[in-house]
Amino acid sequence: MKKILFVATFTLSNFLSSAQATGTASVFQLASIGHDTYLIDTLGNTYNIWQCSANAASTAYLLKDGSILRPYKVSNPSMNGGAVGGGIQIIDWNNNVTWEYLWSNTNHQQHHECIPIEQWDGTYHTLLIAWERKDAASVQQAGGVNAEMWPTEIVEIEPIGTSGGNVVWEWHAFDHLCQDDDSTLNNYYSSCSQHPELFDIGLFTGGGGGPQGGGDWIHANGMDYSPQLDQIIFSSHFLHEIYIIDRSTTIAEAATHAGGNAGMGGDLLYRWGNPNNYGANGVRELYTVHGANFIDEGLPGQGNLMCFDNEATSNGGSGNSRVVELQSPLSGYNYSSPWNQTPYWTYSDPGNFYANHLSGSFRTKKGTTVATLGTSTYWREVDMQGNILYEYNHQGGGGPGGGGNMAKASIYELDYPGLIGVVSAVKSQNIQYELDIYPNPAKDKINVLLPSSTALPVEVEIYDIMGKKVNSHLATKKAFTLEIDQLEKGIYFVKANTADYNICKKLIVK
Repeated sequence: MKKILFVATFTLSNFLSSAQATGTASVFQLASIGHDTYLIDTLGNTYNIWQCSANAASTAYLLKDGSILRPYKVSNPSMNGGAVGGGIQIIDWNNNVTWEYLWSNTNHQQHHECIPIEQWDGTYHTLLIAWERKDAASVQQAGGVNAEMWPTEIVEIEPIGTSGGNVVWEWHAFDHLCQDDDSTLNNYYSSCSQHPELFDIGLFTGGGGGPQGGGDWIHANGMDYSPQLDQIIFSSHFLHEIYIIDRSTTIAEAATHAGGNAGMGGDLLYRWGNPNNYGANGVRELYTVHGANFIDEGLPGQGNLMCFDNEATSNGGSGNSRVVELQSPLSGYNYSSPWNQTPYWTYSDPGNFYANHLSGSFRTKKGTTVATLGTSTYWREVDMQGNILYEYNHQGGGGPGGGGNMAKASIYELDYPGLIGVVSAVKSQNIQYELDIYPNPAKDKINVLLPSSTALPVEVEIYDIMGKKVNSHLATKKAFTLEIDQLEKGIYFVKANTADYNICKKLIVK
């Protein structure tokens, strides 16, 4: 397979000098490397650099107004471990910090991801992963060993002003434990294997997390949110599983086993990857998993689940990382069991694609997948057949084998509103606008993606090779579907005309 490597120098001046020659790309990556966060396209152009005062804890996300949401590492955290953060910032396109918030104190410490949840009024809440400290006495009463524990909590913050915040929802793994050893202690069930919706506290042995050995036995590391389901998916480094929980609960319900859309309170709605954790039959699939996410509505594979299986050799893995896609066994708001289905699709490239931790993957509108080797500064886009469409390495990143890290890159396509800064730069450079059509060749229907700057509505027309108009559609969205089953086999042209551009793309109907 042909591999094309694009290496950027990560300066805005270089982007501006080369942009006319390269045109625009359909996918953009947001990558946090060291102190800075970069917006980069698939052609190696850098569109913006957010220069920050502290190292990123994990992935940054681009908001619809062109700002980024970014977790960062605070100085001297009281709970210190892998991907420790504690600080959260919103930084606008022009590098101004508009909101900054700390979730870092003696008993609570943000780490790894924080993700934006858009509200009805266009504002955002922040959903964060954190440790919470539980002393040895509390752990013993819960049915565990005599040791301090740092179980996972997930907390939703409503920003207030420039530095304040309200906790509007929270979930705690410590509320959802089981043990089958001592009926005089909390969380006793006759058999934990009969309760896969709970974490078996017997898996906690007293160590396993951070330089301080503070009992980070779950080590959640990646997270995503489905607004359609009002559910959260997250991954566990040390338990080698992915989980889904219900955000539709109240705070009180999230601490119990009832309530919410699924009727299960804060219990696990779904888990996959390591059935040994709950005494089930099945093959262990995950070895140091990261980057769990839902495939968004409107994308190929919508509703499916995706994660990055590091296959870390330190945990018994093969040393060849892979992207895993699962068909979600969803029924209403619940998930049918047993939860040991085989993957729907996987991608690997033995010997050439490996990161022992970090990393992630995302699906695009074209049905391709962008995967990041987070322990380096390298990512690639692949199709469903495993062909590499492009690969990219940050200058000095050291390639797929390592050299710096960026956790994972979040991706955005041309119709995403937050790329307004990109659109302005593109227009100022007279870069060719693109009309995106897929699949092409096509038979029954095509997906059309207009440039993000398109003023709606706009007439989109299809002409045959003789110049006769055979179809017309008034587009009120920048991404839409056209039925073409009435067209004969042959070559056609799809045209869109606005005050800013006149673009045309060849279409093959098979």
